[in-house]
Amino acid sequence: MKTPLGQLPEPKLIDSDYQTTLSRVRNNYQSATKHYPSTNDPETFQLEQLAYEREMLVDEINFEGKQNLLAFAKDVRLERLGDLVDCERLKPTSANAEFLFTFLADHRGFDIHKGFVMLAQDGKTIFQTKEMHTIARGVSTQTLVLYAQEVGPGANGFAAGEISQISKPMAEIVSAVNTTISVGGSDKESDESYAERIYLAPSGFSSAGPYDAYEYFARSAHPGIARVKVLSPEPNHIDIYVRMKDDSLPSQAILNDVEAYCSAQKRRPIGDRVKAKAAQPYHMDTTLHISIYANMQSMATSTVTAVRTKVNALTARWTMQLGRDVVPQDLTSEAQVMQAVYLATTPLEFKAIAPHQYPVITVSDITYDIVDEQVE
Repeated sequence: MKTPLGQLPEPKLIDSDYQTTLSRVRNNYQSATKHYPSTNDPETFQLEQLAYEREMLVDEINFEGKQNLLAFAKDVRLERLGDLVDCERLKPTSANAEFLFTFLADHRGFDIHKGFVMLAQDGKTIFQTKEMHTIARGVSTQTLVLYAQEVGPGANGFAAGEISQISKPMAEIVSAVNTTISVGGSDKESDESYAERIYLAPSGFSSAGPYDAYEYFARSAHPGIARVKVLSPEPNHIDIYVRMKDDSLPSQAILNDVEAYCSAQKRRPIGDRVKAKAAQPYHMDTTLHISIYANMQSMATSTVTAVRTKVNALTARWTMQLGRDVVPQDLTSEAQVMQAVYLATTPLEFKAIAPHQYPVITVSDITYDIVDEQVE
């Protein structure tokens, strides 16, 4: 994708300009009646309303026209474009976690039924089994995967040990507790992510092999995947690095889903060995110093606050960009454009980030001084 979909210029079928339309309507009225309607004339209100309604119609026409374009289509219209290339929007998913079950030493074997319920420490989030599990006689412990009852990201983030209450105790079960953080819950796929997959979908018409094809199939494995990077460190070895939307590390279950989605049976070339991995963060700490114009020093505190907000937003966007190089000038420019800022500097140095990594920049402090310069 040479130009990202989100950066394509927005087209217009019809130009919208209320004042130009109103002027044309007034001139047409004058031509028909030999009278130019002034501000106080009663017909002026009707002409203004006519011009306003016309501009609203133009806006609707422009909007409907854009619904035929991948970069601008929304909701159901976007899904209809996806139908053209057999690409469905990914549905919401439930969070999951691994649970360690401990059993009575002398049990004779039993079944943990489908729908066995565990309650998280918040007292309202429910995790449950999706299928029946048969526990053989004499087994003292076993690890099972339980899934949140409700789909979406709301059940993500419960740390190990925070889901331990059994809703309906069984005599054979001594205890059960999650040993991994709950992850994997996601809302339905966003328009932005879905449009990018539709763009990549034609690459999937043949078996995976091209980078775009592997990217398409990997991103189709789970709606919580934000970015993937496909690398081939050596012939027939494919590494797929996964970055999640909620900033969490992909669980082993999600990585397994990615590998399964790129299976040899239907998609990848038989000789390729595919391994899904978590994208790796590259951490850097830095500070930022800004110089404030002398005649703007009353705005120093508010300027520092605004700069911090802009810088935090920028570094947050960087964390979602695999292989995004660290360019100090991008950081200082966020402050430099502020009206009160004379100069912004940072000790941060340029760093080329590997394709499977993403930068995590922590700006620990923002300081300022007042310079003997005046803003014009």
